[in-house]
Amino acid sequence: MAGSSHAQSPTATTIRGRIVADDTGDAIRNARVSLSDTLAAPVAFTDADGRFALAPVAPDPRDLVAAKTGYVKTSARRPTACKFG
Repeated sequence: MAGSSHAQSPTATTIRGRIVADDTGDAIRNARVSLSDTLAAPVAFTDADGRFALAPVAPDPRDLVAAKTGYVKTSARRPTACKFG
């Protein structure tokens, strides 16, 4: 049985998460969430519960950055948790 090998391009994905204050765990509303590697990257803002969805995002590793006036700008590589300090 003969087979063929085709290079498959990576599929874009969605990064979902929640931004909270490090000291209290309270949701951070209207925080700007983006990828740090390019100006053309998508940007999202958190909702009232601190939740965001960032898409489309290539599946390769990148730094995710969260920023909000009055808080320390925070970044993480493919984070499971990203809290403002």
